Amino acid sequence: MRLLPKRHPTTQPYKFSAKKLQNLRIKGGLTQLELANSANITPSTVSRLENGQTAPLMDSVLRLAWALNREISEFTEPDV
Repeated sequence: MRLLPKRHPTTQPYKFSAKKLQNLRIKGGLTQLELANSANITPSTVSRLENGQTAPLMDSVLRLAWALNREISEFTEPDV
């Protein structure tokens, strides 16, 4: 039986925010296509992420943060 590691008591779980991604993209003056090209992901992935149809892989979050010149924490919200 494999035990999962305990979550550190001061570490809060966070979830990806589709709305925040969309707002940051628009604030940056980018289309979904431009963001996808900058982040080296497909435009359909950007669309699905912004519509909340899929959860991103960490690699995608890192690429999006780099493309938008933002911190990863700006794409998340507390998971309450």
